[in-house]
Amino acid sequence: MKDLKSLGGLGHFGEEGTEATDLIEKMLNAQASLRCVEQPFPWIDSDRISRPDTTSCLIHPFFWDAERRLGFLQDASDRFEIMCREPRERALVTLEANASDVVGQDWRTRLDKSFQENLGKFRKYDGKSVQDLLRALRNKVGGP
Repeated sequence: MKDLKSLGGLGHFGEEGTEATDLIEKMLNAQASLRCVEQPFPWIDSDRISRPDTTSCLIHPFFWDAERRLGFLQDASDRFEIMCREPRERALVTLEANASDVVGQDWRTRLDKSFQENLGKFRKYDGKSVQDLLRALRNKVGGP
């Protein structure tokens, strides 16, 4: 069985498509079926171990409203801001490891022109940095 990403996923639905793809892939985890066959203790339901339960599905980011998404991003930004930069903590390195997959070549080019101009008045942001994108979101929501 091919996974949703190899079939193009649900990305044509925007951000929600990416989250829907993630949730559906977890729910259809093919490894669950394989582990069930290989399970040496048949009384342990390996599907329950590897697939998310209903509660886990319902708290998945796919079901978050805009306020909760923004709150999560602000909290994440706050957490990364207090991390040590010299030497960089492992979490910061991990955050930026696949930055181009997350933010593209320059996240600033995806913003409205007036927003871009206003953003640059207060601080300079690296358009290739996930942390700078989080910082910009946090500053715009909480600042001018």
